Amino acid sequence: MQKQVINATEGGAKIKGTIQMPLCDFIGRYCQKSIDKSKLPSLLKLADNGDELIEKVIPLLQDDIGNLETVIEGSRKGMAASHGIKTLMSRKAYEKLMKKKTERVFETCLVEARQECGNKFVDINYKFYEKLLKQILSPRLHHIVRLSECNFKYSEQAHVAAIKNPLVNVAIYGASRAIQSRALKADETLVNFLKDKKSAFIRMERNTLILSTAKKAAESLKKSYTETLELLKKYNETKDDKLLRPIEPEEVNLDDAEDYFKVGNWAHPLLDASKIIKINSSDRRANKILEKALAKRAKAINKAKQNESKNLDYERKLLKYNDLIEQAKETGKKGKDFDKALAMLQKAVKLLPKEIEGRWGLATALHHSGNLEKAITEYKKLIKDFPDNARFKFELGQVLLINNQIQDGLQEIGKAMEATDEFDPFLIRVGEIYQQTGMLEEALIAYENYLDKFPHDFNAWFHKGDCLQRLGETEKAKIAYQKAKQINPKGSIS
Repeated sequence: MQKQVINATEGGAKIKGTIQMPLCDFIGRYCQKSIDKSKLPSLLKLADNGDELIEKVIPLLQDDIGNLETVIEGSRKGMAASHGIKTLMSRKAYEKLMKKKTERVFETCLVEARQECGNKFVDINYKFYEKLLKQILSPRLHHIVRLSECNFKYSEQAHVAAIKNPLVNVAIYGASRAIQSRALKADETLVNFLKDKKSAFIRMERNTLILSTAKKAAESLKKSYTETLELLKKYNETKDDKLLRPIEPEEVNLDDAEDYFKVGNWAHPLLDASKIIKINSSDRRANKILEKALAKRAKAINKAKQNESKNLDYERKLLKYNDLIEQAKETGKKGKDFDKALAMLQKAVKLLPKEIEGRWGLATALHHSGNLEKAITEYKKLIKDFPDNARFKFELGQVLLINNQIQDGLQEIGKAMEATDEFDPFLIRVGEIYQQTGMLEEALIAYENYLDKFPHDFNAWFHKGDCLQRLGETEKAKIAYQKAKQINPKGSIS
């Protein structure tokens, strides 16, 4: 029998082998049977084997309370570590901790951890920190890495414990949804975290939001669970049914109805008014409150339906959008059919014009398909909307260079390089461009900046020598040539 797996995840994540579908569409298509509510009252009565069930529930509740305590402890310690990192990174002395040599240590430790731990994400991280802390000598950097390890350890502890409690998970899911806003997204690598204070603070804000939510949910549940546990223990000792059944009906009070309405709660006044009307159908006050509560309920239902319709439309578009992006990537990489990929990306952008991935892909595809002017236009739009993204400026600069807009291209690349050292390897190319256009002093500066970061590149020393020779600095040129020969005696310039 052939089985189908429906992927109705809200974000539209593409999972191989599944059929993607919004949850509302799945419910509409497959959940056709109505619910027989007449069976509910019998389910709400005490079970025949209630005493036996209570004996089984007590140890389960005790386990749940212990689990909630783990969530609370892990969240608290994780937030403390996050606060410590933020405090340190706010200090002047903790700026620019990452150098090229240090980056290579991080990369090596990560590669080794992956080789030793396979695909086990948690094990990889523990091993990575273990290796890293043995090699980091700088006290400041060592302190930050140690706190980062603690944050990971306790956050993971809280996460593992939270998985066991669906209610805590629901609370965390709500916090995770809040993180989908652009302001709370950040690069995930630890190197970028330590290089970019803005990215680091965004990640810590995100981490604190989730941990804080988990802690509050766990504390609230622990209180309820503890009260219930004490009640069940007492019943287990006394077998007094009065402990489990309310002796007196809950008091009906319409005096606080307006207070409930003010905070958007129409359900409580509706129930209270309905109870009074059952006893006295002509009670004017109760009927008036019931009418108001029903009107507010109708309004809330209508709003929920509108939001559901709006969200469903977005979900359907998101599924199609992600599919187009995926197809465009495959077509561009494997088939090298950039025109076809371009058409797919244009459809994706038309579907969700505010999403960044499709717009970036469109600019890239226009570049590779030779539509340079259109690519430049798209990159400029991206930079306008995301002015802090250095990658967009760097790529725009490259397209401008290809389009023979040398000065504009170099200017954009310069802006990108001022923001981050990610593009430093391109400095040698900047020097070559300046040298080819006769801007020798600018070329010399570019070569020197490049060699300051990559002193063992003999090609750069040769180019610097040529530049100095043309500037009439013969002795300095000889030194540069000698340096190139020392690095690679038999090498040829590439």
